[in-house]
Amino acid sequence: MKKILFIVVSAVFFLLAFKPSKVVKTQIGFQNYQSLMDLENNELFSFSIISDNHGEGPMDDLQMAKLTKWVKESNDAFVLGVGDHLQKNKSNDFFSTKKRLVNNNFYPTIADAENDYFGKGQSDWGSGAKLLNILGLNKRSNVSMNTNGAEYYAQMNVNGITVHYIVLH
Repeated sequence: MKKILFIVVSAVFFLLAFKPSKVVKTQIGFQNYQSLMDLENNELFSFSIISDNHGEGPMDDLQMAKLTKWVKESNDAFVLGVGDHLQKNKSNDFFSTKKRLVNNNFYPTIADAENDYFGKGQSDWGSGAKLLNILGLNKRSNVSMNTNGAEYYAQMNVNGITVHYIVLH
């Protein structure tokens, strides 16, 4: 339930970030879209949201390999991770440097699997914040970290649109 609420809250903040005066309207109506490519050819930008891959990465999981290829081909402006990207006692190829999906445009959320991986269990609140430091979010100029280290606020500027992303643990 928390993840659903988080996604809804994130979507609301995302929508509120648009400044109607800066969004260019086109004459193309939804009825003219016949395929995903039609939509992609007319988008201002794209991004992906992923979760619950439990450490699986493109080198050890076919679905993650497909996802990595899709994200790169879509030229996503950023990737939002809504948690459970690590798993204890696994290789966690998701964060390997080979065929890396995650880079400076990845914005993860700390969830119970990250807490379990870095801490004493899923309920070890905030212990998963170490992931944010490993990925260098605390050093990015567009990110403001909460003092608890597990939550942050990011602004991504894409094609004249500012996306505000608030991450709560």
